[in-house]
Amino acid sequence: MKWSLSTSLTLMFLLAPATMLLSQSQTGSGAQQPQDQPTVASPSQAVEQIATNPAPQSPQSSEQLRQSMRDHFRICDQSLDQARNQAHTLAHDASQLTFDTDALKRQHQQIQEQIRTLKESREQFLGDLNDEQQKSIQDHNQSMQQIHDRIQAHLQMIDQEFTGSNLHLKAVANEAKAAEREMKSYHKHLQETGKTFNLLSD
Repeated sequence: MKWSLSTSLTLMFLLAPATMLLSQSQTGSGAQQPQDQPTVASPSQAVEQIATNPAPQSPQSSEQLRQSMRDHFRICDQSLDQARNQAHTLAHDASQLTFDTDALKRQHQQIQEQIRTLKESREQFLGDLNDEQQKSIQDHNQSMQQIHDRIQAHLQMIDQEFTGSNLHLKAVANEAKAAEREMKSYHKHLQETGKTFNLLSD
């Protein structure tokens, strides 16, 4: 069948919108646009994030703190008791007519070591306490610190006797006796501290 030119133009004009719609439909149903992908941190970024935001650590339980208090208090008590006995022995031996200088020096060194252990253990014990607990023994703690300083002064005088050119045993004995008296005073405050936290019966 033959189409006239006017008929053909009319058909093209009528079909043009349908052709455009079909083309748009094919374009929309074609390749999909890429979607945003989740960002994955690199290993170095992950390590940095962990370092910046570390996992929270669980605090010590009340029983663990209680055990730590008992341990440190016991070491304080034992160290003080040994130092006091050694000071008593040093005062006695330095008062004798016959003496061994090296033995006296060893006794003096042992006293110094025990007092050092006492100081460290008391600081650790205080570290186990919260602010309210520390405040409850503030007076005893201050007294023990003052007594500790006086004990150290007596031990320093003994050390000067041993390192000097002329050894005066009477001075060594007197300083050792004075140190022993201070240790007895220290012990009273330590016992009161133990009573405050019910540690004497543990």
